[in-house]
Amino acid sequence: MSGQNKIFKYKDLCVKFETDTIIKILNDTLSVSSNEIGGILTGTYENNNSIATIKTFHLPPTDSIIKRFSFVRGVSGLTAKLRELWEKNEYYLGEWHLHPYATPTASSTDINQLLSISKQKDYKCPEPIMIIASNEKNNYKFNVYLALNNTVIKLEELE
Repeated sequence: MSGQNKIFKYKDLCVKFETDTIIKILNDTLSVSSNEIGGILTGTYENNNSIATIKTFHLPPTDSIIKRFSFVRGVSGLTAKLRELWEKNEYYLGEWHLHPYATPTASSTDINQLLSISKQKDYKCPEPIMIIASNEKNNYKFNVYLALNNTVIKLEELE
């Protein structure tokens, strides 16, 4: 990977991603709209699943509901996309979205969504990740959350 990597950690669990990838998507999106936007995260696991490396921030499916202060990710085309990625050993890791007018703090809706995903067998992801981005004064900030043991934990960024 090129660009700046972000690493977030909780105990022995680690989430890594390249900021250039998500910042390009967010800048491209914000140049045409100032609404919330998001999508799924896919990537790989290493070290007995203790390290999740996010490879791709997917754009929202076409049936997503995108509004100024809310975002509901659609499902159109996701099953086929995830099957294709699965064959390449890239897996669904969770969700990402932008809070363009607020901090990158998880709302109660975000927390409930993450817990719901962790319990749904169709996702095959009992410990989903959620990345929330904000863009305050053209300076992106990120928070990373993880559903673990029926609770949502905010991971700490490593400098």
